[in-house]
Amino acid sequence: MAAHHHDHDHSHGHSHGHSHGHHHGPVRHDRAFALGIALNLAFVGLEAWWGVAANSLALLADAGHNLSDVLALVLAWAAAGLERRAATGRRTYGLGRATIWASLINAVALLVAVGGIGWEAVGRLDHPQPVEGGTVMAVAALGIAKLCYDTLLADGVEAKKANEAGVVTPAFDRVVEANTLLSGLGFECGGIASAHSIHNGLTALAETHPFYHGEKVAFGVLAGRHLTGDPGEEVDRVYTFCEEVGLPTTLSDIGLGEAGPERLAMAAEKACAPGQAICHEGGTMTPKRVLDAMLKADAMGRERRHGKAPVR
Repeated sequence: MAAHHHDHDHSHGHSHGHSHGHHHGPVRHDRAFALGIALNLAFVGLEAWWGVAANSLALLADAGHNLSDVLALVLAWAAAGLERRAATGRRTYGLGRATIWASLINAVALLVAVGGIGWEAVGRLDHPQPVEGGTVMAVAALGIAKLCYDTLLADGVEAKKANEAGVVTPAFDRVVEANTLLSGLGFECGGIASAHSIHNGLTALAETHPFYHGEKVAFGVLAGRHLTGDPGEEVDRVYTFCEEVGLPTTLSDIGLGEAGPERLAMAAEKACAPGQAICHEGGTMTPKRVLDAMLKADAMGRERRHGKAPVR
C-alpha cells in the first residue's frame, strides 16, 4: 500500500509540473510575428516601388526604415524560438542570450541603412531632383492608415479594459492617439468612404437613433468590407476585433433586427445620395450594392455568433 501511495505521488508531481510549464511558461507569439512580418513586408515593397517611381528619397528612406523593422521582427522571432530551447550540459542557461544578439544585429543593420540614406541625401544636395508630390502624399496616407489599423488591432482590447477600469495605460494612450489622428484625417479627406455613408443612411431609420455614432459606423465598416470584396482573412480579422471589443456585428445590435428589406433599402438610398463619401470607393456604388453588403454583413455576424461557418 505504501509503495502504491509513493507511485501516485510521483505521478501527480510529474503531471503537475508538466501542466504548470505548459500553461505558465513563455507565451508564444508566432502568429503575431508572422502577421506583422507579412504586413510590413508588403508595405515595404509598395513603398519602395512608389519611391523609385516618384524619385522620392523620403519614401525610399522610409521603406528602408520599415525593412529594418521587418528584420527586427524576424530576428526577434528567431531569438524567441532559440530562447525556448532547453538548457544542455554545455549551455546551462539555454540560448537566452539570443535576444541580445538579435538586438545587436538589428542595431548594426540600422546603422548601415542610415549610412546609405545619408550618403544619397548628401549627393542630392548638389544635384536636386524633382519629386512626385502627389505620390508621396498618397503613400504617406496609406502608411498612416496602416499604422493606426495595426495599433487598433494590437491594443484595442487592452485599451477597452483599461478604460473600463478607469486607468491610463500605454495601450490606452496608443489607441486614443490612433483614433484621434485617423478620425481627423479621415474626416477631412473623404469621410471614411463607405463606413460613414452607411452610418448616414442608417440614421434615416428611427430604430437606430438610441445607438452611438461609433456603433453605426462600426457596422458600416463591416458592410464596407463586403461592399469592396476584401479578402476573407481580412474580413474575419475585422469581425473578430469587433466581437472582442463589443462593437455591433449584426443589424439587431443597432436596433434593426426586425427591419425588412424595404426599410433597409431606405438607408441604402441615403448612403448613396449625392455628396456622400461613398463615392470615394472604387467602382460604381448603387443602393442595391449597399443593401446587399448590409445584408451580407448581418448574415455573417449572425452566423459567427451562433457558431456556424460564415457563408460569403
